[in-house]
Formats: sequence, C-alpha cells, structure tokens
Amino acid sequence: MEQQELQRLKILKNIFPEDSWSWAITALRRNSAIWTEFENPDFSQTLIQDIGIEPQEWTPGRIGAVLLAKDIEEEIPFPIDSFDGLSAEIKGIVHQTYQEFEEKESETPDLVNGFLLALALLGEKGTGKSWAEILNQHRNRINWQTPLVILFNLVKDPAAYLRHLDPELALHVLLSNPSTPESLVDILVEVVAYLDIGDLEKWFKVIQKEVPDLVAQVAQALLSSLDLTSGSIQEILNLSFLNSLAGHDDKALKLLEKAADQNQKLHGKVTANLTKVKSHLDESRVSDQAWKDLKGSLSKDDLPEENLTEVADIINSLLLNKQYAAIGDLVEKLPNPLPEHPELLIALSEYALEQDQPIRGEQLALQALNLSLDKPRENLSSVLLKAGLYRESAQAAQLYLEKYPNHLVSHLNYVEALRSQGNYGDAAQSALILTVLFPQDLILQRKLAGYLEEADDWQEALEVRAAILTKQQTAIEQETTLNTSLPLNDLIAFANCAFSAKQYRRTVSACNQILAQDQENSPALSLKGKALCNLGQDEEGFAHLNRAVELTPEAEISWLTLAECQKGSGLDNQARQTLTSGLTAASTQAMIYYQLGKIESDVTNHSRALEQFQKAFTAAESETVDQRASYDIHLGISKSYYALGHHDQAGVNLKEINDRFPANFEANLLYGKLLLDTKNPHSALPYLIQVVDQDPDSADAFLYYADSLLQVGRDPLAATAALGKALSLDPENEIALVLLGDAQAASGDYN
Repeated sequence: MEQQELQRLKILKNIFPEDSWSWAITALRRNSAIWTEFENPDFSQTLIQDIGIEPQEWTPGRIGAVLLAKDIEEEIPFPIDSFDGLSAEIKGIVHQTYQEFEEKESETPDLVNGFLLALALLGEKGTGKSWAEILNQHRNRINWQTPLVILFNLVKDPAAYLRHLDPELALHVLLSNPSTPESLVDILVEVVAYLDIGDLEKWFKVIQKEVPDLVAQVAQALLSSLDLTSGSIQEILNLSFLNSLAGHDDKALKLLEKAADQNQKLHGKVTANLTKVKSHLDESRVSDQAWKDLKGSLSKDDLPEENLTEVADIINSLLLNKQYAAIGDLVEKLPNPLPEHPELLIALSEYALEQDQPIRGEQLALQALNLSLDKPRENLSSVLLKAGLYRESAQAAQLYLEKYPNHLVSHLNYVEALRSQGNYGDAAQSALILTVLFPQDLILQRKLAGYLEEADDWQEALEVRAAILTKQQTAIEQETTLNTSLPLNDLIAFANCAFSAKQYRRTVSACNQILAQDQENSPALSLKGKALCNLGQDEEGFAHLNRAVELTPEAEISWLTLAECQKGSGLDNQARQTLTSGLTAASTQAMIYYQLGKIESDVTNHSRALEQFQKAFTAAESETVDQRASYDIHLGISKSYYALGHHDQAGVNLKEINDRFPANFEANLLYGKLLLDTKNPHSALPYLIQVVDQDPDSADAFLYYADSLLQVGRDPLAATAALGKALSLDPENEIALVLLGDAQAASGDYN
C-alpha cells in the first residue's frame, strides 16, 4: 500500500516546486476519487498538458473538467460561468448522471461523475434555489463529498457556500483545493466573520484539528478586521475567545470576567470555565467561583455530550500545564461509572498514565478505542502509544488517517507504533510519505531519517540527510550573519549515514567539513578513519581511528569503530584486544560486550558468545540503550542458546522478543525454525507467515514456511509457490528440491 502511495508522491514531487508540497500534494491526497487517478501514469501528463504545472490550478473542478472533456471529446470551458452556458450535450449528460445517482443512494461517484453531479447542483442553483435548500436536500448523501468539493470551484461566492456546510465538511472541501496558507487564512476569515460564539467555537475546533498552525493567524486576522466592541455579552464572548486563540491570554481572561459580572447565564458555565482554564494561567488565578460552578455541573447523572466534551478539553488543558491536583479535583466529581464518552475517556486515560496508573490508563484507552471504531478520535493513538499498546495505537492511527490522511501526529504515531513492534521496514515506508508532505520541517525530517536508518534503508535516509543540509546551506547563504558553517550534528549524521550507504568519499568529504570547524572532533575522526579504511587507505584510516580513541577514551563508539575496522581488515585478535581495553576505559560497555559476543559467534564459540551477550544484557539494564540495540542483544542471546541446543531457553527469549517486537523478521524466522525443530509446526506457522509476508530475500524464510505448511497438511499449492521462491533465491538448495517434490505430490502435480 505504501509503495503505491510513494509512487504517486514521487510523480507530484517531480511536477510541483518543493515549497508547495505541504499544501498542494496534501490537498490532492484528501479526495480518493482524485488520488486514485494518479495510479495511471498518463494521468499527470494529461494534467500538465491541459492545466500546466502551477499547483493552485490543479483544483478538483479543473481536473474533473479535463477528464470529462477527454471522455466526451468536447472542450469544457473553465471557469464555468453558469450551467445555462453549457452545451446541450453536456446538459443532457449531467441530467442523465443526476438521475442515475439519485437511484443509487449508496454508490460513491468517481471523479468524472462527481464533476457532472457538481454541475447538476450548480444547475439547481440557477433555478432560484438557495444553497441552504440545495445542500439540505443532499445533506444525508455522505457519498457525495466529491461533488461538493468540486462545487467549491464552480460557485461565485466560495465563502458563502462553505458557510452553509457543516464545519467539518467545509474544511474538507476547502483543504481539498490546493491553496497557500495565506489564501486559506483569507477565506477562513471571510467564512467565520460575524458568527456567534457557539458557531465560532465549532469552526475553530475543526480548524484546530485540520490546520493547527493557522489558528492563531485566523484569530488575529479576525480581531484586526472585525469592528467588535466589548459592549454586548455576545461581542465580549467573541472577543475573549479570539484573544485566547491569538495568544492574548490576559485580555481573554479580563473580557470573560467582565462578561461574568454582567450576566451569570452565559453560553454554559462549562464554556466559561473552559475559556479560563485554557488561558494557560496558574491554577491560583482561576476564579474559585468558576471552579465551584464547574464541579457542581459534573454532579448530574445525565450530562449533555457537549458538556462532557468541554470537560475533556479542560482536562487536556490542565494536563498540558501539569496541573494534576486540579484534574484530581474534577475527577472526584465525575459520575461512577464514567459516561461512555470517548474524548473524556481518552483524557482520563492520559491522566492515569501521568499518575503512574498504567492498568487504569490501558483500560480507559481500550474502552475509548472500542467506542471509536465508527468515529475515529484525534488523540486516541497518542494515548494508546503512551500506554504501550502498539498494535491498538497503529489501528487507531490508521482509522484516523483514513479520514484525515494528512494528520501529522496520527501519522507519526503510526510510524512509532510500527517500529515499536519491530516492524522497521513498514515504519520506514510510512516515514517516507511524511518526508514529502512536510519537507520544510527540519526537526521532523531528522526524525524521519532516523526511522529510515533503523530499517537499513540507507539510500533513502541519505537523500533526506542531504536535503536537510541543502536547506540549511540555502538559509546560511540568505542570511547576513558571520556564521557560514553547517551544524555539526547534521554533518555527523550525514557522514554516518553516507558510510552505511557505502558512500565512503561523501563520508570523508562531510568529515573534512566537520574537522575544518573542530579538528579534534572525535566522532568525525572515527567516521573518516573507517571510511578511509574502506577506500583502501588503511594507514591513514587507522591513524584517525587511534586519534579518536586517544581524544575520547570514555566514548564507547570510539573503541567500537576501531575494532570494527580491525576486524574488517582480518585483525580479529587486535579487535578483541581493542574491545577488551574499551571495557576498562569507556563509560558504557553494553555494545562492547555485544560486539565481543558477535566475534565469538562468528568463530562458532557459542558458549563464550552467550557469556558476552549476557554481560551486554546486564550492562544495558543500567545504560541508555536504544530499542534496536536492545533487540540485537536479546537476539544474540537467543541465537547462542539455539546454537548450543538449549531450545527451551532459546524459546523463552524468542517469545519475549516476539512479544516486544512482534513484526521483527529475524526473531520470527528463528522462532519459527525452533518450533519446527521441536516438532511444533502448528505453532511455527503464524510466525513464518509474518516472515514471508515481508517478501524477504531469504531462501530459508520460504523454505521453513513451506515446510510448516506441509507438516500441518495445509495448502500444498502455497507450499509449492514458496519453494519456487526459495529456489529462485538459492537454486542449489537441496532441502528445497526435496520438499518441492513432496509439495507437488501432495497437490497432485507430477509435472
């Protein structure tokens, strides 16, 4: 699935300028009727020919017109001034399509039919109907999102059109059209101007969800453009709300207090208190009376859903400011059992996790998930991830991304949930999507490069690392400051990635830039040294490596890198001596012990290897070791036990690995093999299915999978196919050839 997505993104990357990707490509992704068209390689070329390459011109309406014109071989004038101006043939097609879809209530129109239905709705407007009447008539046609998105490009007053839609649908329509952030702010201001406080809150809640970076800008623009005074209660509430969103918390609080003095019956006590809590002020500055009113409102057994949502928002604000005592004060007043309100349960789950109550946190999060399957919730994947429920977090994130495909937090949670299960490959593929959608966010790009590196996708990671440096170089050239050097951390990260991608000359070049700034930079000396060794310049390479050890003997990585190059040069005994010296000098030892274990394992000294891996495990418990290193240590122990024939201990360790990293290839493969060896093919099969689902370049993976199928008497045709794959990877594999005969006999295929 991700591969298809990446292919579409690659097409658009090559058409649009990079500074438009975050708003142009994200717009086109929102509508599946448009997005699926990019599976056709000729589609983008047709659009370039008929529309050009300006991203803002690639609107759903314009694209629909191009496709319709191609279908009927008649030019479609665009923009379309009125329905009456269309040809009789087009009008006839529109009427026919409208009648067909009136009878097919459950069918979702594709892009061309969506364009025709949008024209039909435009025609209805021409008969004298208002937008309110037309939209109300089709309010329950949830499958008509595409026509409503396209209609935005056909109407004369887009802001008035959006105002008639539900805020969530309106934002979907607006954001499905490629528009710069500045253009979005302008039209949103036009849409929400003069709304009352209730409608204003609804709109801003959706804006916060969809485009949070624009909230303060829209609020400030409204404050600057509207002629609001603090006269009526309505105007005071609007002013307070907008000031709060624009970041003027003190003004918001003063206005709200003024409203409270004038009229105690505001738009719900909870809303008044919510505004105060969200002012991000200290607890002591929240009105005692307002707090009492809020707690009093919670004592009712049948709290309205709107109030429960506002209570959840209050708790989230308090969590943000770590005001746990205040949350506890509120929680005591909530009814027992808790209302089945997902947002409230999510907020309470996070509170429980913050209070070191993991079991309650998990229970509340899972309850919220069960209540959210038909209506995805924004923060649910974050709480599930925090609770360590990685599969459920990935599920919640996927559900939310199906509705909001560009939601950054959900996408990051999905990636993090995958990698936390050991599924580094799929995590990296998903991360690649984000590198396109948010190319200017360097903090995010660094994080995404790390995900790619975890998956050993070094070439893609190197492209991201290079892009980070290019953007920073451009920024430096545009500044007038004296600083002309690239950040050392990014250069080190690039050099490290370049080495792993076997780009040794680029590694040396990056290290030279670092050493020009800091000639005694130990990581750069290490990296340059091992790159030079791989370029055949051993003498100079080892000089750099030894210098790094001299400068930072306390750094574990200095010893590890020197030993790695010694081992690569066939100097195994020197590598052992280096690592042993490192155990005395370095401040951490886990990975030194791990490398010593690997050296012993390579020479089949499995007892000694096990001893070293176990020491690595003990050291890692008191050191900061990343997830991948922790997994490697566990797997090293398991492999040693397996090689020594200690299947019980190996099984216990592998089960623990698979519980923690359920999607990991190596652990699943070894565990499946162990279960086959111990005559337990039924238990082996689920693990081996996960292995072959990753389509690995491993003959053993397909061999063991086929063996398990044959042993349980299941699907000999699938076993035959798997063995064919194994033999394509290893044509001389004798076991595969024998099993292939068994599989063909079982399926009755003797050819």
